[in-house]
Amino acid sequence: MQFRMDVRGWTANDTTYFIPLVERAAENIRGWEVAADIVYLSRKNLNAVETASAMPFIPFKSNTLEPTEVGTNVPPVHAQTR
Repeated sequence: MQFRMDVRGWTANDTTYFIPLVERAAENIRGWEVAADIVYLSRKNLNAVETASAMPFIPFKSNTLEPTEVGTNVPPVHAQTR
């Protein structure tokens, strides 16, 4: 099991480091999992994890909507909420 981390000053916003950490980890790991807190749930972060050939494990927010084919949203059917 491998872990990646980036230690910065206490005033640094950690959400800006998510994608660079995923990209660096992807250089050496294939078929892996990314576990993250709910604050990291965004389309941009999920796309970065998918691009890195990894499986995201990030809980859905309570207001997450399931996309539909026509581009509208409906309430999630089986979304894991916190």
